[in-house]
Amino acid sequence: MNHKIKAILKAAATVMSQKGFEKATMDEIARMSKVAKGTLYYYFQNKENLFLQLTLSIFDELERRTQEIVTAVGTAAERMARLIRDQVDFFSEYREEVSLILGDFVGSTLPRESFRSRLQDYYSLIGRLIEEGIAAGEFREVDSWTAATALFGMVSVATFHWLLNSPGMDRKKLAEELVNLALHSLAR
Repeated sequence: MNHKIKAILKAAATVMSQKGFEKATMDEIARMSKVAKGTLYYYFQNKENLFLQLTLSIFDELERRTQEIVTAVGTAAERMARLIRDQVDFFSEYREEVSLILGDFVGSTLPRESFRSRLQDYYSLIGRLIEEGIAAGEFREVDSWTAATALFGMVSVATFHWLLNSPGMDRKKLAEELVNLALHSLAR
């Protein structure tokens, strides 16, 4: 991804997270990203397309990091703990983008198929790790899809709440609380 596209996506995340998707304008995004409005439209046909590309770029990074953890060496429990810690870190690093996606997109009328498809791919990665833990005798028998969606939901909502409402809480403490909750719920 070239530097102009990165700058536009970052500016879009900032403007849209501050004003909301509906009130954000392409003019503001162009100004903040320091590109001409024509350049903005060269890369993104409209605000909806820009938002979709922003969402997909965030999922690309989250999936890349998750794939790296899921395929790493270690027990399923160790990798699950790393995955949860990384998701908390990811949400913190991409605070504006995640706030925008979880806040505006979930309740919006924007096209959702790409979002749903990527989210299901992500659940599959987590589910695969859970299945490995079950096969290795580390985790109890659970439906891996349900467990994966529940774990992602727990970590996402708790971290989102922390980002918005609990700035005084230590990020590492939050991550460890979530790791303990997850691993205790999966333990044999």
